[in-house]
Amino acid sequence: MESTEKATQTEVKVEETSTPVVESEIKAEETSAPIVQIEEIADNDDKAKEESVGEKSNMVDDVKYQENTLVLEKFDNEIANEIGTIIAELAKERNHVVTVSVRLANGLTVYQRSMNGAILSGETWLEAKHNTVMTRSISTLGLFASGKTLESLKLNGNYTQFGGGFPLKVKNAGIVGSVLVSGLYHVDDHNLIIEGLNAYLGTDVPLINEDNYK
Repeated sequence: MESTEKATQTEVKVEETSTPVVESEIKAEETSAPIVQIEEIADNDDKAKEESVGEKSNMVDDVKYQENTLVLEKFDNEIANEIGTIIAELAKERNHVVTVSVRLANGLTVYQRSMNGAILSGETWLEAKHNTVMTRSISTLGLFASGKTLESLKLNGNYTQFGGGFPLKVKNAGIVGSVLVSGLYHVDDHNLIIEGLNAYLGTDVPLINEDNYK
């Protein structure tokens, strides 16, 4: 999960696309599993805060490779639900306390599912990640790797430079939406998305291992 800095939600105005709009499917795990303590989840945020700021050129290249390789042939709401379900099932199998969301470029949430223990502040982070992906046309981890800060980009707390937001690209069409994960350490949020897209596309794009850039 990302840093604990507060971010207020904002409505991002993005030009409406021709993607057909259907009623959003919001799913939530409904079991009697114990709720994870918020303090434990907050520890993951603090890790992101402790990251040193400065360009990590190899990570920049590796994330850019992921963005340019994990490209869809087509995209619609059914595909959005399929991708979201794959990622959510991976999280469920590993008992990850996360929320997974897939949104269109215009901000419509097509798929969302929260695991047991997920907290409300995750919604704020999902919004911030989507805003960043659509405004900067880059994954949020890509922005983190660049070493650029929100302040230097004149962005406020409605955006974030921590991982867990990834652009959904369609061949010859560009970015049509975003896939988002919130709840883990931010690099792990990002990697869960990459695993899900690999599973959907049948690719084997390497995950990001921070130890490779130290």
